Parts: sequence; structure tokens; C-alpha cells
Amino acid sequence: MTRRGAIVAGVVSAVLVGVSVILLIATRGAKLPDSWGFRGAQGLAATICGGVGFVVATRRPGNRVGWIFVAIGLLFAIEAVVEAYVIASTQTPGGLPGMHAVAWLLTWLWVPAVFLALVGLPLVFPTGHLVSASWRPAAWLGVIGSIGVATTTAVTPGPIQQASYVDNPVALEGLDRGTADALTGLAMVLVLAAIALAIASLIRRYRSAAEDVRRQIRWFAFSAAVAGPVFAIYVLAYGLGAPEPVVKTATVAVIVAILAMPVAAGIAVLRYRLYEIDRIISRTISYGVVTGLLVVTYAVAILVLQGPLQQFTGGDTIAVAVSTLVAAALFQPLRTRVQRAVDRRFDRARFDAERTTVAFADRLRHEVDIDAVTADLGGTVRGSLKPDGLGLWLRETGR
Repeated sequence: MTRRGAIVAGVVSAVLVGVSVILLIATRGAKLPDSWGFRGAQGLAATICGGVGFVVATRRPGNRVGWIFVAIGLLFAIEAVVEAYVIASTQTPGGLPGMHAVAWLLTWLWVPAVFLALVGLPLVFPTGHLVSASWRPAAWLGVIGSIGVATTTAVTPGPIQQASYVDNPVALEGLDRGTADALTGLAMVLVLAAIALAIASLIRRYRSAAEDVRRQIRWFAFSAAVAGPVFAIYVLAYGLGAPEPVVKTATVAVIVAILAMPVAAGIAVLRYRLYEIDRIISRTISYGVVTGLLVVTYAVAILVLQGPLQQFTGGDTIAVAVSTLVAAALFQPLRTRVQRAVDRRFDRARFDAERTTVAFADRLRHEVDIDAVTADLGGTVRGSLKPDGLGLWLRETGR
């Protein structure tokens, strides 16, 4: 696994999500039964998971955490474009080529993504490997259960769950829906057991870990502990034949809970320097916030100025120009303030280092004793850069 692989996977995921968005926009007026979750959910999941995975995998290609996120993002991206293709096919006279074969992928493609998110990640987070070899049976239990769920849903007769307007083209003859659902339920039990063991593994890692790793785990453990029960509730609601609104609510809750996991992992990376990319992510957050604020300011300025100025100019050109100047003037001070706020909250190491350096420069103006300056300089360098070793050479001057 190399950085190039992460880049290729990221580009493929981005292209697939882009295609799915175009198809969804083109078919936004389609009158079709609700699919699993909500339209566009797979693309959203692909963007969040794939984005986190791309950043982590390119910085630490040897850590499985990043690659698991990459795989989840890619799976959701494929599912997003498949669903959009099937919807577009229903709106095209005569349908699109291979529509039924493509739709069949929706019966099982979600299973490996859920397995990786709810079993794989808790087992290896944050180090990228299992706590010990004794936890391998938990991973295999999840694999067996996921294969069982994927297999039974792939051959279950009747409408496809994610596209109820299409019947399963690969359904087994003689297999009734009740038996298929029962087999799926049995396989789900194995998956739920694997989820429970994965959470137990995370707890075990937490108890034996150093404080920094514990802080990282706290963020991810909370999201995983929520996602597991939420998924269990969905399984029970679906298996017991709960009313459709209940099942629908449970599916949306599962999506939200799963998407909270990469977000929590990103927070752990950001705040506790798991992969030393604090500055990259803090810059992304700050520029995103600044862009949003400037867009709002620009829109409000146009709305406020357009009415009064139109009486004199007869058009909105002046309002647009003034709004642009206001947004441009606000950019630098707004960026500085937002960046400091983000650094204070997330990139704390850099914020503390800058504050330490400024304080040292201020003290240096009033200090004349060379020994005091030397000691202060050593303390400042250790506090801001945290080097493994420190040496100071002073040139002797002739008298």
C-alpha cells in the first residue's frame, strides 16, 4: 500500500461521487419509492470517509486506519453512482444498458462498508493493528457474518431494498422471503457479536495505552459505542417488521452514526497529532469557515445595498461591486481571527509555540545577562520545538 494507491483511490471516489451528483440532479424530479436511507447519502458518506482516509493514508501509508477509510469511501462512492444510474434508467425510455445487473449490486454492496466501519475500525484504531493476535477471531467472525448477510440479501426474492422499484434479478427460485429474512437475521447475529467484540477490543486497548492514545480513543470510542447500538436497533426494527416510518428513522440514524466515526477519528487526529497533520487540517477548517462567512457577508451586503442604490443607478452593478470590495477588505482580518481561534482549539501545539516565542522576544528586549538569556533561550526552544537534544554554542570575542 503506497501513497500513489491512496491518490488513485481518492481520484476514483471523487469522480464517482461527481457522476452520481450529476445524475441525481438530472433526476431530482423522479417519483420513486424511498430507497434505504435518503438520496445522496452514499455520496455524502463517500466524501467524508474518503476524505479522511485520503489524508491519513497519504501521510501514514503503513497504518491500516487510513486504508480502511479509503475502502469505505470507495465502496460508498460505487454504491452512490450505482443508485443514481438505476434511478436515471427508470426515467429513460427503454432503460439504460444493464440496469438490472447494476441494480443487483445494491443488494449487498453496503455490507462490506458497514463491516469495515463497525468492526474493522474499532479493532485497529488508532495504531493500525490489533491489540493482540487473540482478537483475530473477532475479525473473522465479522467477515463470516458479513459474507452471510451479503449472500442472503443478494439472492433474496422480491424488490431490492435500496431500489424497491426493481425486483432482484438474481433471486433464487423456491426461496421465499420469510426464509431469506430469517437467514439474513442469523448472519446479522454474527455481525452484532463481532461489533460487540470490536468495542471490547477498543476498551482493552484503552486500559493498557498511554495517555495520548487514550485521548485519541476517547473520541473514536464514543462514536463507535453509539454506532453499535444504533445499528442493533435498526436490525431489530427491520427483523421484527416494525412500521415503515420506524425502520426509515432507524436507517437514517445508522447513516448518521456511521458518518460520525470518521469525523471523530479526524478530531482525534487533529487534536492529539496522531498523524502529525494538525496544521493541514486546521488550515482547511479555517479557510472553510472564512469562505462561508465571506459568502454570507457578500450575500447580505448585496441584499442590503441593492434596494437603496437601485433608485440612483437603475441596476445592481454598484451593489455587486461594493459587496465585492467589502468581502475583499474583510478577508485578511477575518482569516487571522478565525485561524487563531482554530489553532487555539485544535492546533494547540503550534499556538503554544508561537505564544512562547513571542513571550521570549519580549523578555529579550529587557534582559542583558548572557547566562539568563542562554537559559531562557534553551527553555523556549524546548517548549516550542521539543527537540531530542539541545546544544548552544557561543562565540568568544577578543578583549
